[in-house]
Amino acid sequence: MMLKNRKALLIVNGKKPSKKLLTRLIRNGYSFIACADGGANSLVKMGIIPDIVIGDMDSISIQNIKLLSKKSELIKIPRQSDTDTEKSIKYLIKKKFDEVIIVGSDGDRLDHLLANISLGMKYSSRIKIKLVYGVNIAEFISNEKKSLGKLSETISLFAFDNVEIITEGLKFKPKKLMFGATDSISNVISNKNNMIVLSRGKILLVRSLESFLTNG
Repeated sequence: MMLKNRKALLIVNGKKPSKKLLTRLIRNGYSFIACADGGANSLVKMGIIPDIVIGDMDSISIQNIKLLSKKSELIKIPRQSDTDTEKSIKYLIKKKFDEVIIVGSDGDRLDHLLANISLGMKYSSRIKIKLVYGVNIAEFISNEKKSLGKLSETISLFAFDNVEIITEGLKFKPKKLMFGATDSISNVISNKNNMIVLSRGKILLVRSLESFLTNG
Protein backbone atom coordinates (compact mmCIF):
# COMPACT_ATOMS: atom_id res chain seq x y z
CA MET A 1 0.00 0.00 0.00
CA MET A 2 1.31 3.44 -0.94
CA LEU A 3 1.84 5.67 2.09
CA LYS A 4 -0.12 8.92 2.12
CA ASN A 5 1.63 12.28 2.32
CA ARG A 6 5.11 10.99 1.54
CA LYS A 7 7.67 13.59 2.54
CA ALA A 8 11.30 13.85 1.50
CA LEU A 9 14.37 15.90 2.29
CA LEU A 10 16.56 16.86 -0.66
CA ILE A 11 20.10 17.85 0.30
CA VAL A 12 21.83 19.81 -2.46
CA ASN A 13 25.49 20.64 -2.91
CA GLY A 14 25.57 24.08 -1.31
CA LYS A 15 25.99 25.31 2.24
CA LYS A 16 26.28 22.44 4.71
CA PRO A 17 23.12 22.26 6.85
CA SER A 18 23.36 21.64 10.58
CA LYS A 19 22.72 18.17 11.93
CA LYS A 20 20.26 19.72 14.40
CA LEU A 21 18.16 21.12 11.54
CA LEU A 22 18.13 17.83 9.65
CA THR A 23 17.20 15.92 12.82
CA ARG A 24 14.26 18.25 13.47
CA LEU A 25 13.03 17.96 9.87
CA ILE A 26 13.26 14.16 10.05
CA ARG A 27 11.26 14.20 13.29
CA ASN A 28 8.65 16.34 11.53
CA GLY A 29 8.06 13.53 9.05
CA TYR A 30 10.58 14.25 6.30
CA SER A 31 12.20 10.88 6.84
CA PHE A 32 13.22 9.95 3.28
CA ILE A 33 16.59 11.53 2.56
CA ALA A 34 17.68 12.19 -1.02
CA CYS A 35 20.93 13.86 -2.04
CA ALA A 36 21.70 15.69 -5.23
CA ASP A 37 25.20 14.44 -6.01
CA GLY A 38 27.71 16.27 -3.77
CA GLY A 39 25.07 17.00 -1.15
CA ALA A 40 25.90 13.51 0.12
CA ASN A 41 29.37 14.65 1.21
CA SER A 42 27.87 16.85 3.93
CA LEU A 43 25.66 14.08 5.24
CA VAL A 44 28.46 11.54 5.47
CA LYS A 45 30.52 14.01 7.54
CA MET A 46 27.61 14.19 9.99
CA GLY A 47 27.23 10.42 10.12
CA ILE A 48 23.88 10.46 8.28
CA ILE A 49 23.30 7.92 5.52
CA PRO A 50 20.95 9.05 2.73
CA ASP A 51 18.39 6.74 1.20
CA ILE A 52 19.40 7.75 -2.32
CA VAL A 53 21.97 9.84 -4.20
CA ILE A 54 21.06 11.16 -7.65
CA GLY A 55 23.17 13.00 -10.22
CA ASP A 56 26.08 12.74 -12.62
CA MET A 57 28.34 11.88 -9.65
CA ASP A 58 30.97 14.50 -10.44
CA SER A 59 30.77 16.19 -7.02
CA ILE A 60 30.43 13.35 -4.54
CA SER A 61 33.84 12.06 -3.44
CA ILE A 62 35.10 8.69 -4.67
CA GLN A 63 35.45 7.63 -1.04
CA ASN A 64 31.79 8.41 -0.35
CA ILE A 65 30.68 6.64 -3.51
CA LYS A 66 32.40 3.50 -2.24
CA LEU A 67 30.89 3.91 1.22
CA LEU A 68 27.34 4.64 0.07
CA SER A 69 27.31 2.01 -2.67
CA LYS A 70 26.86 -0.51 0.15
CA LYS A 71 24.28 1.46 2.13
CA SER A 72 22.31 3.72 -0.24
CA GLU A 73 20.84 3.61 -3.70
CA LEU A 74 23.04 5.47 -6.19
CA ILE A 75 21.47 6.61 -9.45
CA LYS A 76 23.92 8.04 -11.96
CA ILE A 77 22.35 10.26 -14.62
CA PRO A 78 25.10 11.66 -16.83
CA ARG A 79 22.97 14.02 -18.95
CA GLN A 80 23.82 17.71 -18.66
CA SER A 81 20.53 19.18 -19.86
CA ASP A 82 19.25 19.49 -16.27
CA THR A 83 20.90 20.00 -12.90
CA ASP A 84 21.33 17.33 -10.25
CA THR A 85 18.68 19.11 -8.18
CA GLU A 86 16.20 18.94 -11.04
CA LYS A 87 17.01 15.27 -11.65
CA SER A 88 16.29 14.60 -7.99
CA ILE A 89 12.96 16.44 -8.06
CA LYS A 90 11.93 14.46 -11.15
CA TYR A 91 12.78 11.23 -9.33
CA LEU A 92 10.66 12.18 -6.30
CA ILE A 93 7.74 13.06 -8.58
CA LYS A 94 8.09 9.74 -10.39
CA LYS A 95 8.08 7.90 -7.06
CA LYS A 96 4.85 9.66 -6.03
CA PHE A 97 6.23 11.78 -3.21
CA ASP A 98 3.83 14.49 -2.11
CA GLU A 99 6.27 16.98 -0.64
CA VAL A 100 9.97 17.85 -0.58
CA ILE A 101 12.04 20.30 1.43
CA ILE A 102 15.23 21.42 -0.30
CA VAL A 103 18.12 22.04 2.11
CA GLY A 104 21.63 23.30 1.40
CA SER A 105 20.84 25.82 -1.33
CA ASP A 106 21.72 28.83 0.85
CA GLY A 107 25.35 29.15 -0.19
CA ASP A 108 27.14 32.15 -1.68
CA ARG A 109 25.93 31.64 -5.27
CA LEU A 110 22.98 33.88 -6.15
CA ASP A 111 22.52 32.06 -9.46
CA HIS A 112 22.07 28.75 -7.61
CA LEU A 113 19.42 30.27 -5.36
CA LEU A 114 17.55 31.72 -8.33
CA ALA A 115 17.82 28.38 -10.14
CA ASN A 116 16.23 26.58 -7.20
CA ILE A 117 13.43 29.15 -7.02
CA SER A 118 12.91 28.60 -10.74
CA LEU A 119 12.69 24.84 -10.20
CA GLY A 120 10.14 25.40 -7.47
CA MET A 121 8.00 27.46 -9.81
CA LYS A 122 8.38 24.82 -12.52
CA TYR A 123 7.47 21.71 -10.52
CA SER A 124 5.36 22.90 -7.57
CA SER A 125 2.14 21.95 -9.36
CA ARG A 126 3.34 18.32 -9.31
CA ILE A 127 4.91 18.15 -5.85
CA LYS A 128 4.81 20.51 -2.87
CA ILE A 129 8.19 22.21 -2.71
CA LYS A 130 9.68 24.09 0.24
CA LEU A 131 13.09 25.74 0.21
CA VAL A 132 15.20 26.40 3.32
CA TYR A 133 17.31 29.55 3.19
CA GLY A 134 19.01 30.77 6.36
CA VAL A 135 16.41 31.47 9.05
CA ASN A 136 13.56 31.25 6.54
CA ILE A 137 11.62 28.64 4.66
CA ALA A 138 9.88 29.43 1.37
CA GLU A 139 6.87 27.63 -0.05
CA PHE A 140 5.39 27.79 -3.53
CA ILE A 141 1.62 28.25 -3.53
CA SER A 142 -0.99 27.94 -6.26
CA ASN A 143 -4.79 28.14 -5.95
CA GLU A 144 -5.16 28.56 -2.19
CA LYS A 145 -3.54 27.83 1.14
CA LYS A 146 -5.07 27.82 4.56
CA SER A 147 -2.89 28.69 7.56
CA LEU A 148 0.05 30.75 6.30
CA GLY A 149 1.67 30.64 9.73
CA LYS A 150 1.01 31.24 13.41
CA LEU A 151 -0.60 34.30 14.98
CA SER A 152 1.73 37.37 15.00
CA GLU A 153 4.23 35.67 12.67
CA THR A 154 5.88 37.87 10.03
CA ILE A 155 5.64 36.61 6.46
CA SER A 156 6.38 37.92 2.96
CA LEU A 157 4.63 37.18 -0.34
CA PHE A 158 6.11 37.39 -3.84
CA ALA A 159 4.67 36.72 -7.29
CA PHE A 160 6.54 36.27 -10.54
CA ASP A 161 3.58 37.25 -12.69
CA ASN A 162 0.67 39.63 -12.26
CA VAL A 163 -1.41 37.71 -9.70
CA GLU A 164 -4.65 38.79 -8.07
CA ILE A 165 -5.10 37.49 -4.53
CA ILE A 166 -7.60 37.47 -1.69
CA THR A 167 -6.24 37.20 1.84
CA GLU A 168 -7.75 36.73 5.27
CA GLY A 169 -6.13 37.18 8.66
CA LEU A 170 -3.26 39.44 7.54
CA LYS A 171 -2.46 42.93 8.84
CA PHE A 172 -1.92 44.22 5.32
CA LYS A 173 -4.24 43.01 2.57
CA PRO A 174 -2.60 43.20 -0.85
CA LYS A 175 -4.90 42.56 -3.81
CA LYS A 176 -2.26 42.20 -6.50
CA LEU A 177 1.31 40.94 -6.52
CA MET A 178 3.87 41.25 -9.30
CA PHE A 179 7.63 40.85 -9.15
CA GLY A 180 9.30 44.19 -9.81
CA ALA A 181 6.10 46.09 -9.10
CA THR A 182 4.18 44.99 -5.99
CA ASP A 183 5.24 42.67 -3.18
CA SER A 184 4.04 42.12 0.37
CA ILE A 185 7.12 42.39 2.58
CA SER A 186 7.04 41.81 6.34
CA ASN A 187 3.30 41.32 6.54
CA VAL A 188 1.92 40.09 9.86
CA ILE A 189 -0.59 37.35 10.61
CA SER A 190 -3.30 39.05 12.65
CA ASN A 191 -5.76 36.17 13.04
CA LYS A 192 -5.18 32.49 13.72
CA ASN A 193 -7.68 31.79 10.92
CA ASN A 194 -5.73 33.00 7.91
CA MET A 195 -5.52 32.04 4.26
CA ILE A 196 -4.77 33.18 0.73
CA VAL A 197 -6.60 32.53 -2.54
CA LEU A 198 -5.03 33.07 -5.97
CA SER A 199 -6.88 33.83 -9.19
CA ARG A 200 -4.10 32.17 -11.20
CA GLY A 201 -0.35 31.67 -11.26
CA LYS A 202 1.88 31.00 -8.25
CA ILE A 203 3.31 32.94 -5.36
CA LEU A 204 6.23 32.44 -3.02
CA LEU A 205 5.48 32.51 0.71
CA VAL A 206 8.51 33.25 2.91
CA ARG A 207 8.17 32.64 6.65
CA SER A 208 10.17 31.78 9.75
CA LEU A 209 11.93 28.41 9.64
CA GLU A 210 11.76 28.12 13.43
CA SER A 211 8.02 28.75 13.41
CA PHE A 212 7.57 26.11 10.71
CA LEU A 213 9.62 23.57 12.67
CA THR A 214 7.72 24.30 15.89
CA ASN A 215 4.18 24.84 14.59
CA GLY A 216 4.11 23.37 11.10
